[in-house]
Amino acid sequence: MRLTYLAPSIVEDIVAGRQPPELGPKRLLRTSQNLPLDWTEPRKFLGFA
Repeated sequence: MRLTYLAPSIVEDIVAGRQPPELGPKRLLRTSQNLPLDWTEPRKFLGFA
């Protein structure tokens, strides 16, 4: 999955190490095909909100 497909706020949080503990590279790749297209929804989907 390309990080450019994620909302900028999600990328910033991942780069800063503020992602949820359960969100590792494997989970991100596994769930990338099911990510909602709206930038607000993936935050909830990935466990940021």
